[in-house]
Parts: sequence; structure tokens; C-alpha cells
Amino acid sequence: MSKGIVISATSSKAGKTLITLAILRRLSQRDRLRPFKIGPDYIDPQFHYKITGQNSVNLDRFMMSEQELKSTFKHYTEGGLTAVVEGVMGYFDGMEKESSSYDIARILGIPTLLVISAEGTYTTIAAIVKGLLTYRPDHTIKAVLFNHVSSESHYKMIQAVIQKDFPQISVLGWIKKDLDHIPSRHLGLDLSIMDDMDIDSLVDNVLAHIDIDKLYEVMDMEEVNALRLDDAFPLLSDKAYNEFKKLKVTVIQDHAFSFLYYDNIQYLKELYKEVYIISALEDQVIPQDSQVLYIPGGYVETPEIHNRLNQSHNFKDSLHNFVADKGKRVYGECAGLIYLGKSLLNDDQTMEMSGILPISFRMRPTRKRLGYYEAKDTQYGTSYKGHAFHYSEALDNHNAQAIWSLYKPNSTREEGGAWTNGVNVLGTYLHSFFRNNPRLMENYFLPSNNM
Repeated sequence: MSKGIVISATSSKAGKTLITLAILRRLSQRDRLRPFKIGPDYIDPQFHYKITGQNSVNLDRFMMSEQELKSTFKHYTEGGLTAVVEGVMGYFDGMEKESSSYDIARILGIPTLLVISAEGTYTTIAAIVKGLLTYRPDHTIKAVLFNHVSSESHYKMIQAVIQKDFPQISVLGWIKKDLDHIPSRHLGLDLSIMDDMDIDSLVDNVLAHIDIDKLYEVMDMEEVNALRLDDAFPLLSDKAYNEFKKLKVTVIQDHAFSFLYYDNIQYLKELYKEVYIISALEDQVIPQDSQVLYIPGGYVETPEIHNRLNQSHNFKDSLHNFVADKGKRVYGECAGLIYLGKSLLNDDQTMEMSGILPISFRMRPTRKRLGYYEAKDTQYGTSYKGHAFHYSEALDNHNAQAIWSLYKPNSTREEGGAWTNGVNVLGTYLHSFFRNNPRLMENYFLPSNNM
């Protein structure tokens, strides 16, 4: 019997991440774990890694088929790893795309723990629980715990009504009101706070009134029946696969460019002869014996990060030398796209970037894009699925070739979403899974293909 739990809630900001981190920390002291995150989020998996030292894997039904989802989960829990899966938004949110926590838990057969806010209520919580349990009969809800609880007597009132009305549901405990929380920034929770936080004290406070042994009892699940990764995902052509095996790729990974899906890195390691990982902020030079450069998303708009990038002269020189070789390829995502451009206007301050692409950007006070998108690639006549979340937008892009348009599923509105220098560089706002996008990999990660 395998062990796993999906940690979900009635809504965002209910304390899912804080509780997930505490449970990850405590369970890691008794089990070998694999953290997962439902949805395309980059920030929460980085918290998971900081807490456990184990890389967290994204599970996303919009960007994966059901078989790909099952195979990914099975692959990353091999060897008896216990799965702790952080949900997204409220339990049923995202059902229209089969991407909710409910959908992922149902498909994989993982028990669910629901986090419910008890602020200003007690008996009414029973109606909320009843609604959650009856909305879809094939849910996997096995346990609940309550956040924002005023006192032990407050909890006892809630516990009594839930145990009376729903004896099949395990009531695991409560978390006191006004406990320390993790601050947010515009793309999610702020990772920098973890550097100064007393993690063990935080975990002790979160779990002070939660029965971890009782949680462990509800985590039993059947092993997922799934194909091997190679059999579940679409394959590259034999010609492309053989060419990849001769090449080397460089990936930028640091605080400026940290939005990396763990499976993307694993896939690149399977695909290429060698993968170099370097830091732009540490002014490291791009190895010139690599043929492909991948610059992921992250934060380049903060003054501290921008100043450090500006001082990384060796890195920037090596980037320009790399691009000057027309037989090489550069692929940038979001912050990578912005850094490849000329400049970014942020709060009336113009931040100079690398100047590789003849395009400038500005930060908006409100979001430009959020959610799942598909890209229509006019260069190759194909499309790719992905996710976009950004506040910036392109300005003077008349000198750069916009060869992708991004659109939401079931929408006819299209806007530019990827630009190229017409030779060997492409930058896009779309974040994608590489393993199930063989055409994307062949079109933009192989130097032999024309851009």
C-alpha cells in the first residue's frame, strides 16, 4: 500500500501552503517524500524544496493528458516515496479544464485533506463540509482540519458537530488564529522570507494541535497503474532524438531565473549529451561548447536583481558571443524574454537589458495575463499548450518578428506572445512542459532547424 495526501482547501489564502510546508517538514522526519504541486505554479515547489531538500513536481491536467499525469506521478514516487501534494485554489476550482485538486486526486486515487477556515463560525462549517462531500460523489476527501481558530473551546464546538454529522471524516485538529504567515509578492509567496524564518519553530506552532499520526492513517492509497514515461509521452522523431544526443545545452538557474519545472530539467538531461547549469547573477560564462541556451522565467524587474545582472559583464559578453554564432539557439521564457530585449520600463525607471531582441517592455500596475494559454506558431504551423502569468507587456515590437500568438482556450482573441530575431533567438511569455511538446523541442531546441 502506497502513501499519499492532497492538501486542499475551500479557497486560496486558506493556509494551504503554510500547512503543506509544516506537514512536509514533519513527515520528512519519518518517511522518504516526494512533494508535488497541482497546477503550473513555480513558487510553491521552491518552498517545498527548501523545506525537504527534495525537488517538487508539477501535476497539471491541462498541460498533460490523463495518462501522462499518471505516468509522471508513478515515475516520481517510485521506490516507495510518500506523496504530499499541495492543491490549487479551492478543491473544485478548475474543474472546467479538469485541472482542479479534485480532478487530480480523483484520477490518481489520492486521499484529500481539506483545510477550512473557522474564523467567525462553528456550526455553519458543517454545512460547508456537507456541500463539499455531496457536490461530487467520487471525491477523495478523507480528513479535515481547521485554520484561524480562536481557542481550544472554539475548536471543540466545531469538532463535536463534524464528528456527529460526518463520522466517516477524520478531524485532525486546528491551527490558532493570527499565526505567522508567509508574505506574498505579485507572482506568489515571497521566497526571500525563508532565509530569515525559524522553520522548525513555525512548523511546531502550525502542528501544535494537529494529529500527524491520525493524518498518516488516512494516507493509504493504491499504487497508480500507469505506463513508463517513455511510453506515455509523445516521442521525438528518430532523427531529432539522435541529433539531441550529440548536443549540449546550458540552462541559466539563479534567483533571477528560477522558474524551472523540475521535470523539464530532467527531460533535458535525458535528451542532451550534457546539461550545463550556470548563474547569470554570479557572472558565470556560457560554455561555448554548448549549442543551445535556455533562459527560464523569474524576476528581472527588482532593482537588486537588475543591478546585479548589469554588473555581470562576463555573462552578458558570453551571451552576445553565443548569439553571434548563427549555428546556436537561444530560448527564453517570460523574464528570459525580457532580459533578451532592450529595456524594461518600471515605475518610470528604464532598466537596460541585454539588447539581443529589438523589443522593449514595461511593467503594468495590473496583470497582463494569467492562466492557461495555447500558442499558435505561424512559423511552423503548429500549436503548444502552456501557462502565462505576467505584469509586463511588449512596447516597440515593430523591429522584432512576432511569430506566436497566444490565446485562451475557447477564445478567439489572440495577442503576440513570442518574438524572434529571425535567426537563432526566440523569447516567449508562455511557460511549457517540454516532455509532452516534442514539436516545440524540435523546432526551437535544435540548431539544425531554421527559425
